[in-house]
Amino acid sequence: HKQSDLQAPNNQEDMKPDPNQLETIKKKKNNHNQKRKSPARQKSPAKETADSVEKNDENNSQANGNSIPSYCVIRFCNKSKRGDLYYFMKNGQVGMISQDHQRLVLDPFGEFIQMWPDLETNMPKILSPKEADKMKNVSKLLKYEKAFKETNTHLLELPESKPQKGVPMRHVKYWMGNEYGLLFRMDNRVIQVNFQDKSKLIVFWEQKSLILTHSLFENGSFITFSNLKKSKDSELKRKYSITKKMV
Repeated sequence: HKQSDLQAPNNQEDMKPDPNQLETIKKKKNNHNQKRKSPARQKSPAKETADSVEKNDENNSQANGNSIPSYCVIRFCNKSKRGDLYYFMKNGQVGMISQDHQRLVLDPFGEFIQMWPDLETNMPKILSPKEADKMKNVSKLLKYEKAFKETNTHLLELPESKPQKGVPMRHVKYWMGNEYGLLFRMDNRVIQVNFQDKSKLIVFWEQKSLILTHSLFENGSFITFSNLKKSKDSELKRKYSITKKMV
C-alpha cells in the first residue's frame, strides 16, 4: 500500500475583529434583529435542496488560501489485480473506483454508501453498508475502511455535521499514474498529484490557483496561475506542466 506522509496539523490562532469595525458590527446586528421580527416563510423543496447542497459543500471546502482541502486523498491502494483504486480522504470518507468506472463512497461516519455505476451517472444510488456487504466491491470497501482508519483516525478533519444522503459527496472521479506520480481528479475538477519526491500539487482550475505542499496536514505554498507565470520557481513550473500533460 502506498501512503502519504502523515503529520499533525498546525495550531492556528483565533482571528479577532478589528476595533474599528465594532460600529459596523453593531449596525449589522440591529439589521439582523429587525429581519428576525418579520414572519417566517416556508422553504420550497427546491430551496431545501439548494440548502442541502450548500451544507455538504461546507463540509467539503474549496480553495481557501494556503489551506489544504478536507477532501484530499491521504492514503490509497492501487495494487489490485483488477486495476481498482481504494482511497482514504482527510475528511474521513473512504472510496473506490473499479476498472469499469463504478464509484463507491462511504460517508465519514460509516452510515451510508453512495454508488455511481458509471461515469455518465450524476446522482448516486444510496446503499446501506450492512445490507450491501455481500456485494463484492462494497465488501472490499469496508475492509479498506477498517485498515485505513486503524492508524489515522486522530488526524482526520471530520465534518461538523453529517453529510446529506441525497447530495453527492466529494470523491475521486478519475485517476491515473505514470513515472512522475499519481493523479486524482475530483468530481469538482480539482486535481491532486502525488509526485515521486512526496510533494503534492493541488490545482483549482476554477479559481485559477494551486497549492504545493509536502504534507497534506500542513498549509502549503499558494500561488495563482498569473503569478506562477512571473515566478522564478522552475521546479513548481515543471510540476504544473507535468500535471497539465497528465490531465
